[in-house]
Amino acid sequence: MLTRASNIAAGVLATAAAAAMRLLDPDVDPTSVVISIIIIMMAGMASTSAVQDTITGHYMHGLGRIYEGLVNTAGLVVGVRLGAGLFSALGVPLPVTNDVSMANIPLWLMLIAAAFVAVGNGIILQSPARVVFPTATLAMLVYAVYAALSTGEGADAWARGAAAFTAGIGTAILPRWVKAPSSAMSITSFLVLLPGTLLYQGIWGSSLSGGQALYYLSSAFIAALSLAAGLMVGQYVGVVVLNALKVVRNRIFTPVFSSLASNHPLTRRGGATSNATDSAPAGDGERHDGDAAR
Repeated sequence: MLTRASNIAAGVLATAAAAAMRLLDPDVDPTSVVISIIIIMMAGMASTSAVQDTITGHYMHGLGRIYEGLVNTAGLVVGVRLGAGLFSALGVPLPVTNDVSMANIPLWLMLIAAAFVAVGNGIILQSPARVVFPTATLAMLVYAVYAALSTGEGADAWARGAAAFTAGIGTAILPRWVKAPSSAMSITSFLVLLPGTLLYQGIWGSSLSGGQALYYLSSAFIAALSLAAGLMVGQYVGVVVLNALKVVRNRIFTPVFSSLASNHPLTRRGGATSNATDSAPAGDGERHDGDAAR
């Protein structure tokens, strides 16, 4: 309940900032101001993780995260609508809509934004500099792949999938050089592609006519599926390539941002997950083989 209340409060505060900007400059687009403030609270991470949990067999976790994402986003929409109505009644018109588009932003500026988002998230996670700056570079490459394939419409499934695939390969290889877990880079490298805005547009459009809600909600699901699948396949391919080059010894690979139980078939004994960043002693594989034989 507290999370939903905080989301509603965030939506109201975002409209307050938009109202202040409109008083200073009547030509300011209130929608852009509101979205720029609440975008960090949108449920792009939750929706992508929900799809990833579902396709790895954790159906209840996936359903729970889908519900969490919908409810949190609904809280933001309610807050924005309450604030817009309040300030409009006070004489500061706020024509806030769900029309969110980055199509008119130059590519070079989006690449810089992707890097800054990665750096900011790394600072929030208290990652060391040796992790933050390679991740920012990877984030720029990932967005460049997306921009090269994007049509600018709907979920852009192929573009997001290819970008996430690039991120997957990068997060299977780079952590070996910077000596960090892949999880420190995986989601951060494509934060700007998470479908939080699509989910927001869908919840907002649920009160409008013309079928906007279904279009945006289905686009958000497809985008989340593309990102989750692309990242998992990319990480798998990256580890297979490293194995073929004798860089790592992993025989089983588990996606780094999944949460498997200790008795899951893709986990080692004791619950430790095998991925590209393992640094087990040389005799570890033989010891496990011997344990299995006994």
